[in-house]
Amino acid sequence: MSTDCARTPRTPPKPGQIQLIALDLDGTLLRSDNTIGARTVNALRAAQGCGVRIALVSGRMNAAMEPTTDQLGLDTHLISCHGAAAAGLRAEGRRPLFELPLPMPVALRAVALAREHGVHVNCFESNAIHTPFSPDLRRFTEFYQRKMGTALPFVTEPCETIATAPLKIGFIMEKAACPKFESELRLAVGCEMNIWGSAGAKAGGLAQLECVSDRVNKAVGLQGLCAALGIELSSVLAVGDGDNDVPMIDCAGWGVGVANATAGVRRAACAITDNDHNHDAVAEAVERWVLNVAGAGAPVAIASPLSDSWAATDASCPLIG
Repeated sequence: MSTDCARTPRTPPKPGQIQLIALDLDGTLLRSDNTIGARTVNALRAAQGCGVRIALVSGRMNAAMEPTTDQLGLDTHLISCHGAAAAGLRAEGRRPLFELPLPMPVALRAVALAREHGVHVNCFESNAIHTPFSPDLRRFTEFYQRKMGTALPFVTEPCETIATAPLKIGFIMEKAACPKFESELRLAVGCEMNIWGSAGAKAGGLAQLECVSDRVNKAVGLQGLCAALGIELSSVLAVGDGDNDVPMIDCAGWGVGVANATAGVRRAACAITDNDHNHDAVAEAVERWVLNVAGAGAPVAIASPLSDSWAATDASCPLIG
């Protein structure tokens, strides 16, 4: 585990200090094949068994993150839509804990521009995707569902008529059309939106852009969740790999970048794992900074594979004592 980072050094968390683990998904928790290693599952189950809360943090909506909670076998909190919303546990009905949607006038201007360019639009709420009917509707919805790896709650409705301001807007188009549309979108609403994606974000001949309020990033969502749960940011371990994770890593009490992290994450992080996302980087971080397992940079057996036997007792919980 390296602490060779450009940020001002912070003191590593003391045993029992971390109350919440915030995890990016793609490139961090999930391996390249969208699975999670048994070592990582065990480490997170151990942490939750000791009373530590876990939050998954993603640009995805709630429904698109549920397959990851299923893989973990854990009920986690969700920070969705790049930080625009935070939700409670599944057992509690995913109660909204924080939301910061796009201002409706800004959203409608972006939707109108998409119409002019023949670009398909998805407007996201916490639990629904509003999408207008078009001859290519099935192609666009299937593209997005393949990308997310699960069935999603589409509602066929013109985005201009939605009653609730969206948390996020997604634009899907032919890859050749993306550079011009992105340029005009940034010119029209770029000062009022944070825009992710580019012509390089493409699959199956299609490209995608996603937009949220200019006040939104993953740190904002993390702050909203912590306020709702009564947890100080100094008690948060955040782990990520990409530039959109930098605000979250920077504001957490202990921000960790995985070995495959970008230069921006490396500058912001308190520490960088020895392992990458394909080799249980999250397990390494949790073992080292939450469970206090010695030598956590190398594979460590902290339980039998996918064990459900963790309990917060003096005998079994590395956080206690």
